[in-house]
Amino acid sequence: MSYASSRDNNPMAGNVPYYGKLVDIIQLKYYDKFRVVLFKCTWADTRDSRGYRRDGLGNNLVNFSRIIHSGESEEDEPFILASQARMVYYVEDPSEYGWNVGVHVQPRDLYDMGDCGLSPEEELVDEM
Repeated sequence: MSYASSRDNNPMAGNVPYYGKLVDIIQLKYYDKFRVVLFKCTWADTRDSRGYRRDGLGNNLVNFSRIIHSGESEEDEPFILASQARMVYYVEDPSEYGWNVGVHVQPRDLYDMGDCGLSPEEELVDEM
């Protein structure tokens, strides 16, 4: 089951896609040794067909007029770790006003090396 937030009472079966626009980048430093990078985003409401859907060609259509977790309310959760993000750019859909096609991009000089057998926690320990 997937939840949109910790306060969500309507779990959905399967993976819930999240699409957002980057608003701010925050770097937290601990003792000048450890750093955590957070992305603050405006999130489209992908829980129903008013904010997210797939067209007949398999494109992901996102409507940013339906947003959740904008950060304006105390209950909002607009932040993610930088390691949780995937690069996407949006192209306006000329046939449907307000809808954007989300195009996933493989960043330059980033290669999928497969599973090396280390968990993300073990990789962080190795880096220190």
